[in-house]
Amino acid sequence: MERQSEIASASGGGPAVRQSKARRDGRLRAAIIIRRVGPYHLARLEALHRHLGSGLSVIEVCRADATYAWDEVCRPADMRWSTLFEEEEKSRRTSALVSRIHDTLDREMPSAVAIPGWADPAALAALAWCLRRRVPAVIMSDSTEWDEPRRFLKEAVKRRIVAMASAGFVAGGPQRDYLAALGMTPERIATGYDVVDNNHFVASKERRTNPARLLRLGIAGPFFLVCGRFVEKKNHLRLIDAYARYRERAGSWAWPLLLIGDGPLRETIELRIQRHGLRHAIRLAGFVQYQELPRYYAAAGALVLASTTEQWGLVVNEAMAAGLPVLVSRHCGCFCDLVIEGHNGFGFDPFDIDAMAERMLTLAHGHVDRLRLGENSKRLIAGWTTQRFADGFLAAVGMATGSKAPRLSRLRGLTLGLFLRVRGAG
Repeated sequence: MERQSEIASASGGGPAVRQSKARRDGRLRAAIIIRRVGPYHLARLEALHRHLGSGLSVIEVCRADATYAWDEVCRPADMRWSTLFEEEEKSRRTSALVSRIHDTLDREMPSAVAIPGWADPAALAALAWCLRRRVPAVIMSDSTEWDEPRRFLKEAVKRRIVAMASAGFVAGGPQRDYLAALGMTPERIATGYDVVDNNHFVASKERRTNPARLLRLGIAGPFFLVCGRFVEKKNHLRLIDAYARYRERAGSWAWPLLLIGDGPLRETIELRIQRHGLRHAIRLAGFVQYQELPRYYAAAGALVLASTTEQWGLVVNEAMAAGLPVLVSRHCGCFCDLVIEGHNGFGFDPFDIDAMAERMLTLAHGHVDRLRLGENSKRLIAGWTTQRFADGFLAAVGMATGSKAPRLSRLRGLTLGLFLRVRGAG
C-alpha cells in the first residue's frame, strides 16, 4: 500500500496553478522520458530540439544499463537534460524513482509529458504526476498485438492505463492498431516513433571499403549481416541452422554470415556454429559501436533479421538507409511498413528453417537485381527520418494539449500503484 500511496500523490501546488505555470510564457513545453538515451535516441531528440528549443525537457532515467554497451552519448550543451540515476540498479528502487520523477517534472513543469509505454515504472510514475497536475500524457509505443502472447487480465490493466493518457505516438501501422485496440481513439494516435538518422548510415564511397576488422575476420566480398543482441527472441540458432542448409545448396558460391552483437547466448551460438562445422563461414564480430556500424552495412550484401518477436527492428531502418536489400521475419513490427516483397527484400516465417534458407539462396544467387532492391530500400526509408519523428511527436502533443487531461481518481491511483508494485523491484 505504501507504493500505491506514492503513486497516488505528488508533491507541490495544485493542478490549476501548475498548469498555468506550464503555459505562462505562451510556448509549448514538452518533456520526454527515456530509460537510457542511446545514439538513435539522440538523433531523434536533436530533430525535436530544433523545433522546441528550450521548450524540450529530456528526462533520462539512468546513464548506463546492462542491456547495451553503447558509449555514453555526447549531450548537446543547449538541451534541457536531466539524468535521474547514474546506475540502472539504483533506478529500480521504486520510492526513489517516483520521488525523482515527480521532483524533476515539478521543476520543468511541461505542457505535456511523453512516457515510454505502459509498463516501465518511470512511465507509470510520470503518468501519476500527469494525472495529479492535470497535465496531458502521451504514450509512446512500438508494441503490436502479436509481438507476445496476450492475456486477458494484463490487457485489461493496459486498457485502464491507456485511458489515462491523452494521445499516442507509435512506430507504424500495426502499433497504431494495437494502441487503438487498447482504447486509444485512432484520431489521437500519431506515427513516426521508430526512426534512425538515415544520413549516418548512407553508404558513401569511403564507407564501402571493407574495415580492417572484416579482413581480419576473413570476410571479403558480399555477406549476410545480422545485427542484434544474442538473446532468444533474435532467433540466432534457427538462423544458423538455415544458413547451414543454404550453404549446402549454394556450394562454393555461398556468402559468409557475419553476426554483430553479444549477449547471454554467445556460448550457445558458438556451439551451434561448431556443430555445423561452419567456423570458417560464420564470423562473430562482437559488439560494434554506433560510429562504426555504417562501415559494416556498406560492405554487406544484405541484412537478415530473423526474430521470432520484435516490436519494430531498427536495424532494418539502418540497413535500408545504407542501400541494402533486407530479409525480415514477418514477426517483426517493422515488416508491414518497411518491407515490400520482391521490391526491397523478402519476408519469411522465422520458425521455418527451409524458408529462411530459400530466401537467402534467392537473394544471393537467384534472378533478382540486388542493386535495384537496395536502391528501393533507400527510397522507401527516405520518408522515415528524424524529421518524421519530430512531426509525429509534435502532432501527438498537439492532440494531447488540445483536450482536457484526465483527473487522478482514487481508482486510477490504485491501478497505477498496483501495476508499479508489480513492475518495480523495491
